[in-house]
Amino acid sequence: MKIGQDLQQKQTLEQQLESLSQEASEIEAAVEEKQKQRPTLSRRLLAAENKLSELKKIKDKKIEEATETLLTLQKKNEDLKDLLRIVRSWTDQGRDRELTESEKSLSTVQAKESELSSEKVKQEKLLSQAKSDIDKHKVAERDLQDNARLRQKKSEEKKIRKECESLSQKHRSRNYHNLKSEEDDVSRKLNHLQAELQGNRGIVTTLESSISKEKADYEKAYSTIHKEFKEKVFQERVHFHAIEDLNKNRVALEWAIAKFHEEKMRIINKRIKQLWREIYRGVDIDYIMIHTDEIDPTSAGSEKRRQHSYKVVMFKGDVELDMRGRCSAGQKMCASIIIRMALAETFSGSCGVLALDEPTTNLDRDNIESLSRALTSLADRHEGQRNFQLIVITHDETFLETMCRTTYLEHYYRVSRDKKGNSQVRKIPVTQA
Repeated sequence: MKIGQDLQQKQTLEQQLESLSQEASEIEAAVEEKQKQRPTLSRRLLAAENKLSELKKIKDKKIEEATETLLTLQKKNEDLKDLLRIVRSWTDQGRDRELTESEKSLSTVQAKESELSSEKVKQEKLLSQAKSDIDKHKVAERDLQDNARLRQKKSEEKKIRKECESLSQKHRSRNYHNLKSEEDDVSRKLNHLQAELQGNRGIVTTLESSISKEKADYEKAYSTIHKEFKEKVFQERVHFHAIEDLNKNRVALEWAIAKFHEEKMRIINKRIKQLWREIYRGVDIDYIMIHTDEIDPTSAGSEKRRQHSYKVVMFKGDVELDMRGRCSAGQKMCASIIIRMALAETFSGSCGVLALDEPTTNLDRDNIESLSRALTSLADRHEGQRNFQLIVITHDETFLETMCRTTYLEHYYRVSRDKKGNSQVRKIPVTQA
């Protein structure tokens, strides 16, 4: 049945091939006719283009000459009008001699006028000739349009040729004589597959007997498998409950850590607020705080630990603003020192060392004096702490003088350079400051 369908398809394809061959022969005849006409049209196109360029040059040249002549005539006409005005003025004044000379000049001008009239006639002839040339240019333009249409036809001819070539390639690629050989190959493959099927049936029988033997061995070897399974299930349940208990402990620990963090942040912000009001002397910021936000663990990564983001905010009345990008360098320095002092007091109770490096940078005079008073007050509060030590590195002499007023400061160290450029450290009593 498949072979009959293939033969019927073959006949259909042969009919299509004949029709395509007829169309190809017709197209080839049309192409040959166009090819014969091509040289004549090309020569006509080239001659028309050359003629058009020559006519354009002649037209431009004649128009330029006519323009120059017209300008000359206009100038001569103005001169003639000037001479006529002069003659009238001389006649009114009774200058006969001058009138005679003027008449001679007039005759000369009239002669020139006649010459200009003849020149005007010539220029009018040239203008009429230029108009005729323009008409010829229009004819040449129509010829060029015809040539453009000819080129379009040539492009269509190329497309038809390409289509003919593609049809010819399709015709050559079709092979209608190998269907019988394909049928023989299919028959041989069918016989081969049937032989393999018989062999595979024998293999299946052998495998079934082997499976039954293996099944008996399996039942003998895994007779205690149910007991072992129960033991593993028991271990798995124990592990499951242990993991649940650990998760509960983790939740409780995280809750305790969150409470500890919340309490410490409350203490830190309280101390920051007190220090800011003691040190800062501006009126644009009432106090500052550290604002805490908890980060979602799913957005922070694969770890599910609690994470927090911190930012410093400032308050003016009831308005809260982010301090980043809205404060001066002095306000930043003051906030940095106050936050570090508050952190040191909160988390370093057993460590009495507080070190400040250039704390007065970018601070004005009022804030420097307030900072010195706050540090003095800090020293007063830690009077009973034996291990308390305040280390300040500064270049500000006024700040140093203010710090020297405290009763707890006996001396300080000055670092300088000698004549050789070497650093030297001198211990100076407060009384010499």
